[in-house]
Amino acid sequence: MGGTQYSLKWMRYDESTGDWTEPQLLTQDASGYAALSAFPGRGELWCLYPTEDEWYLNWTRYDSDNDEWSYPDRDPTRQLRSFGTSSLGNDLWCLQFPNSGSDWRLRGYRAAGNSWTPPSVFDPTGEWSPGLAECDGYLYCVHIANPGSKQPYQVQWTRFDGKSWEPNKDISGAEAGQSPVLAECLGQLHCVYSPTSYTSLQWSRFSEGAWSTPEEIPATAGATGDTVPAVAATGSGKLICCYQDAYTRQLYWTSYKQESNWEQPKQFEGVSNVESGPSLACYNEDVYCVYPVSG
Repeated sequence: MGGTQYSLKWMRYDESTGDWTEPQLLTQDASGYAALSAFPGRGELWCLYPTEDEWYLNWTRYDSDNDEWSYPDRDPTRQLRSFGTSSLGNDLWCLQFPNSGSDWRLRGYRAAGNSWTPPSVFDPTGEWSPGLAECDGYLYCVHIANPGSKQPYQVQWTRFDGKSWEPNKDISGAEAGQSPVLAECLGQLHCVYSPTSYTSLQWSRFSEGAWSTPEEIPATAGATGDTVPAVAATGSGKLICCYQDAYTRQLYWTSYKQESNWEQPKQFEGVSNVESGPSLACYNEDVYCVYPVSG
């Protein structure tokens, strides 16, 4: 990490006001990456992140009664690189692609008590971080095709029923310059990604077994092909997308409700030096955001 110091900050979207709470410090012992997910089996919100330099798996839990995060737990036997996290039923999964060597198969493990199950290796292959979301009893995953494929930037999808994964399938017309992300909103899946064309963010919806033709999210041109956005939905069905402007390192957000249009993106005030992308998750009907900062 070149000696750069990183910390994680967090905030919550207040739908009654249509704005976000003031950013607060989550931890100073972090790398430039983090992933959020609700853990329904425990009624908790979890944040997973690797430590700086060693990349060890850390996790912390949000205490909604006291509006604070728990002291982090650490597993020095596991390293996090290019990872995602999501629930499936009462379980919480951490999934990642190795991004090195010749074996590009998906790896994953479940939270068990105060530790994690042994890693499992699954058939789907891919690159970079998987975008994950639970919907209709399945854990869905979107990701970039593995480097050995004929279309290495093709966005693909697969799903897991708790026992096995289906073969990868392409999302037609979707090529991403970085990891795509995924969210469930009112029973429908939404995939958001930065296209290789270095234009505005693109999104596609999954309905009745098929993905829609990707469309542009207006006025998000600052999210270049190197940007990893984040997406989640409030309990009322408002879809929220956050992204880092790759040039200014500022954080922006926009929202969408069915049968309407995406709102004009807004910049977060007082948020700067954002490293990589934010992470979003819905918990107790609200959307939470965690993002890494440097310095």
